[in-house]
Amino acid sequence: MTGRTAFRTSFPRVKPAFCIFEYVYFARPDSNIFGENVYLIRKKLGARLADESPADADLVMPIPDSGNYAALGLPRERAFLLRWA
Repeated sequence: MTGRTAFRTSFPRVKPAFCIFEYVYFARPDSNIFGENVYLIRKKLGARLADESPADADLVMPIPDSGNYAALGLPRERAFLLRWA
């Protein structure tokens, strides 16, 4: 024995893929995924939603709780009132 360990796998190496559900539902807002803070990503997603899908609304009410941080990005972009249910 030479002291070396051989490693063999029958699975090809794949590039890690992002799952949007990690950011939207599963992760805690104070955690980091792939080097990005979940709280900040949720706010950015809310701002992007405001840009891509403008709404003639007076009020934003986030549901479920994981939507709270995305909702914070909406009023900043469109001057909505934000109210917690």
